[in-house]
Amino acid sequence: MHPILKSGSALPILLAGCLSATTALAAESATLTAADRKDLAVTVYNQNLGLVRDRRAASFDEGANSLTLEGVSPQLRPESLILRGDGLQVLEQTFSFDLLTQQALLAASVGKTVFWRQVDPASGKESLTEATLLSNAQGPVLQVGDRIRAVSLEQVVLAELPGNLRAAPALLAVVQSDAAGAKDLEIQYLTSGLSWQADYVAELNTAEDRLDITALVTLTNGSDADYPAAEMRLVAGQVNQTGPRPVAQQRGEMLAMAEAAAAPAPNLAAQSVSDRYVYNLPAPVTLLRQEAKQVPLFAAAGVEVKRSYRFDSLIQANRALEEIGPLNADIYLALKNGKDEGLGRPLPAGTVRVYQLQSEGAPIFAGEAAIKHTAEDETLDLALGQAFDITGTAKLSNYRRISNSTGAYEMGQSMTVKNAKDQDVEVEVVGHMPRGWRMLDESQKHEETSANRLVWTLKVPAKGEAKLNYSVQVNP
Repeated sequence: MHPILKSGSALPILLAGCLSATTALAAESATLTAADRKDLAVTVYNQNLGLVRDRRAASFDEGANSLTLEGVSPQLRPESLILRGDGLQVLEQTFSFDLLTQQALLAASVGKTVFWRQVDPASGKESLTEATLLSNAQGPVLQVGDRIRAVSLEQVVLAELPGNLRAAPALLAVVQSDAAGAKDLEIQYLTSGLSWQADYVAELNTAEDRLDITALVTLTNGSDADYPAAEMRLVAGQVNQTGPRPVAQQRGEMLAMAEAAAAPAPNLAAQSVSDRYVYNLPAPVTLLRQEAKQVPLFAAAGVEVKRSYRFDSLIQANRALEEIGPLNADIYLALKNGKDEGLGRPLPAGTVRVYQLQSEGAPIFAGEAAIKHTAEDETLDLALGQAFDITGTAKLSNYRRISNSTGAYEMGQSMTVKNAKDQDVEVEVVGHMPRGWRMLDESQKHEETSANRLVWTLKVPAKGEAKLNYSVQVNP
């Protein structure tokens, strides 16, 4: 009982101070809490989205039953809600957002009888005077007898608690049962506030040709709900989300999403479902509100990689710059996501952090790179930073305007790549050619990786340099 309640009197409730969750009036409907839960499955997407399937045991009377379902996500999307069970038919369902807050209590009590609380400063004795709450627009305004008083929040005590307010959001439902007895009720809904991402820790060996990769999943729960001992599934890939749609359409999509994520798997091998990949975590996961948790995804040892150096900005065939550089070469690790190379599995989008092993001493951090969702047998280029000892410059060697009306021109560049390292290196010089280009002359044959992307591979000796010259004609 509240400490200021008196037997046989009205029901005064002090607004100032902490309100317990047990203060809310008990509704006439049966209440199903998290303690009634039989199992819980959560499917988490990469984009602040989760699909929750919650099965609870309940006792039903034959006919209509009123239920209050507590412990659901406050970020539940009402239009996505599905309630179902054998022999059960949902007649009505509501997601109640009316929370038990001071402002909500006052708003619900405007025009009703309250108490004006006064404390004698000398004795500390408290007295309550019956009043009417006239307004709470900019603070409580009371009518006490024939007087109007503007008072502070702590001077207002409620005579009763509005029955439509509760300590936490809840689902309210009216469910028709074909018979009396115990039945399972399944609750399924989409919620915001759940997400996951992949983080990769990779160790590069001293020979710089193999990687040991460990993939971790970081689960984040910002939904303000707890998911204890949940069967957890992760979906890699984007799902389209639009504004509110008809409930029937939403339910069809929800059933399809649930089916796509429901197939069990004994380990974290990815399953291809509906053009996306689903990872089933092997053990239940407890993910509490405002918690981020990491779980292992997979590990792969001895993955083949190739270290390379690259210039992407020396070639400027669409601009007649007199001189470019010196620039430092970018460092890349290239790996093919294939079984023969030691990997060969769908890689969810995330961040790869690479550590370089040393012959002596602790590993050093070599850099990190973001990767997109990568299918099996695709190639990854991990950009790790810039090379201190490999630099390049480019100078305009010739330029001639062919036509003022069409904008056609000829131009050429001369490049010098220097290597201050103690060993020979190969360096890629990449050119992104403008539309309508045609090669006139080049000192070394290029590789055409796409219609407008050219790559020259230069062998640069230790403590030496290599040169590249080219000339093109451009007809835009």
